[in-house]
Amino acid sequence: MPRNTRYDHDRQLRRVYLEAFGKGYVGAWARKEAVPVFAPTSEEDKARVLGYADGAMAGRTARDA
Repeated sequence: MPRNTRYDHDRQLRRVYLEAFGKGYVGAWARKEAVPVFAPTSEEDKARVLGYADGAMAGRTARDA
């Protein structure tokens, strides 16, 4: 899990981001990625999408290494 995120200023958004990051990481590692939210409109949805995408990228990098 990343120590610093783009949502460090907001506890709720940071929690959502890190939760989605973990799911994205595991999904990429297992080769079962999915998009959690399409066309996010709320800040929480944006944090979820960005967290998942960042986690998936980290998971793919770790898996392929």
